[in-house]
Amino acid sequence: MKPDRQEKVDRILRAAAVVLAEKGYENATIKDIAAAAHVNWGLLHYYFKNKEDLVVKTLRYASDAAFTPTLGLFSEGRSKEEIVDNAIELLKRTYRDNPGFYKLLFEMWCASGRSKKIKAELVDCVNRVIESLRTELEKISSSAVPTAPTATAAAAIPGASFADIPHEESTGIAGLLLAMSNGLAFQLILDPQKLEDEKTWQPFRVAALVLLGGDVNEANSSNNNKKKKNDKP
Repeated sequence: MKPDRQEKVDRILRAAAVVLAEKGYENATIKDIAAAAHVNWGLLHYYFKNKEDLVVKTLRYASDAAFTPTLGLFSEGRSKEEIVDNAIELLKRTYRDNPGFYKLLFEMWCASGRSKKIKAELVDCVNRVIESLRTELEKISSSAVPTAPTATAAAAIPGASFADIPHEESTGIAGLLLAMSNGLAFQLILDPQKLEDEKTWQPFRVAALVLLGGDVNEANSSNNNKKKKNDKP
């Protein structure tokens, strides 16, 4: 696709994501999206087969834009506790930078009950994110220090004591992490003030650590220390 054509298509998809998040699938029109993208509405009929085709491509575009740049950061922690903290920071960042994405996601979930094509794309988006998370989990498992037989190995990664995540379990764990993240995002849509409330994130932190086999006691201790520090005048 030519650069100038691709730029127009991307602009339309970005505008469509905003309009669909605000108005929903049924209420958003081609003309609404064209106006938001500052293009002639006839151009949308040229680039997309119909409204449903535009919505399907918008969902893929928005999903890739929200998740692709951040998933690799998930596994940068040196312990499972740090990895979970990274995941929480990524969720916070995604919501701060692009709160409309989660609104779009839930609008598409509603629309998927009435459109087979949207449902198929939504399922594919979810599966691609789960697969990416699974890959990151297996990177963590393969690069981690195993439950160490010696003090030297145990000290190689502070707080680690990693147990390998079995391949057959990693997809299920990834799916549960995504489900928890989406559930939390739904709460934030209803009450955005929860974003900065540590009480919102601590149950997620504990549940994620249980899934990854991390040290929940260490997580609670770390969180209590953080809370005391934040509470100091």
